[in-house]
Amino acid sequence: MASVYEIESRDEPYLGLDEKEAKVVHEQAKMIAVRSAVSAVCHPLMQVKVLMQLGHEPYPLTRGKVWYFFGREAYTLPNGFQYARNIFNERGFTGLYTGVGAALCGNLAGAIGSIATTVYIDRHHKNLGGTQEHTNKEERQLTDSESFRRFVRFAIRESVAKTVGTIVARPFQVIMIRKIAQVIGNEVKYTSVFSSFLLIEKEEGFYGFFAGLVPQLVGELVTIWALHGAAFLLERALVTIEGEVEEGTEDTEEAGKSAVSLARKSMKIMLPFLVNNFVYPYSVVSTIMAVSGSGLAVSMLPYAPTFGTWQDCWNYLKADKHMKRGAKIFFRTHDGPITVGRDNKIYSAAKKYYP
Repeated sequence: MASVYEIESRDEPYLGLDEKEAKVVHEQAKMIAVRSAVSAVCHPLMQVKVLMQLGHEPYPLTRGKVWYFFGREAYTLPNGFQYARNIFNERGFTGLYTGVGAALCGNLAGAIGSIATTVYIDRHHKNLGGTQEHTNKEERQLTDSESFRRFVRFAIRESVAKTVGTIVARPFQVIMIRKIAQVIGNEVKYTSVFSSFLLIEKEEGFYGFFAGLVPQLVGELVTIWALHGAAFLLERALVTIEGEVEEGTEDTEEAGKSAVSLARKSMKIMLPFLVNNFVYPYSVVSTIMAVSGSGLAVSMLPYAPTFGTWQDCWNYLKADKHMKRGAKIFFRTHDGPITVGRDNKIYSAAKKYYP
């Protein structure tokens, strides 16, 4: 495969890309490779998260402090790593990687879709979301109005690219979720990625590939606009503070700049965490709706009701206070009803299927 340096030396476009586009795609390709490797390694935790989001809590509860060493007494659920260990004990190493093929295909398809869309709109719709006049300026060089227009432009363009990537990847994500979900009822309905495609098309038609797409898209778009919007407001506030700091003495100016720099770094760390926590319920609803219409045990009573729309699912989870299923790996408490199993251990009393 030609390197980026070989691409730069050619006069003709590479894969239809000019020099600038080829560099961007090359960098994105490296990021995709890294993300795919990380996704493969961390897939057991992804599987655990999906099972938690589906409400599958078949393992014994323990009694202890909410925060391990302090806090109120409560029944606690296994943490994410203990949950994964239980899966390993039941189904072996390969059981930890159920659905990994579909997950990797989805990551690759989604990334390619987003990159291709970005290249397309950069080439053919340069002014989508607004003109390019302020795109390369520093924040402090812009007025509030100019900064706002740039924020809107970036958010719109990222929204378009993310929407395409999400739609392209959704069929693979549906397959991954269903392959994991069928473990709950000890079923073997979805096997390979290809056969799963054929099965979904036969039983549900085209729309089956996009089960749960809408809540996922809503979550993705809210994330983009919330991150860009919060960053815009905070950056403008920091620019104002910087201007006031520069009018002070040399000592106060240096201390002020350090404080502003620290605030920017903290913002980049905290904002994604806060926004993701806010939109997490959309991920839960999307996962549950992905098994809707599948005929799997987890999609029917007594495990769960059949939802006509994703809003029905949202309202059901909200009423039961289950909007944050799977949001935490550690410090997982159970405040619902309990039951005693045949082994005399304490379990969640929720309806479930045991392997």
